[in-house]
Amino acid sequence: MNQEPNEESLIAALNQNWQHIRHIENERLQFTYIYVILVAGILAFLGKSGFSGHIYLILFLVMFSFLGLIVTLKIGLEFDNHISRIKEIVKKLHLDEFMGLPTSYSGIGKIIRVKNAFIGFYVIMFLMWLYLLITTVNNNNGVIIK
Repeated sequence: MNQEPNEESLIAALNQNWQHIRHIENERLQFTYIYVILVAGILAFLGKSGFSGHIYLILFLVMFSFLGLIVTLKIGLEFDNHISRIKEIVKKLHLDEFMGLPTSYSGIGKIIRVKNAFIGFYVIMFLMWLYLLITTVNNNNGVIIK
């Protein structure tokens, strides 16, 4: 027996989904803050001591950038899941015309999303650090750690 939830339950579910969206957005920002702080610290250190003797730090940045990409993809999936739930609830409560949901945009607004900006950022950073790693190893004649 599948019974429709009452309005109070739907409103509670709507609030829970919005709160979780805020939570995962904060997680993404916290990870990005940590990423930027680590990159700045490592670059400051490498700027003083040189890149060639510290290839392991560049390798760490390659792996951490890849982790950032994975985390961003996961958070994006969670975000989309909660938005779809919110859309269902909004429809059941007949609030369609009062709620501006992120995925309700059309045209270029559908393409330009924060999720895609973060994905692009981590892809670029991953490729940049990978290029720097390969270049540094090649400049050291294949020697990874001196």
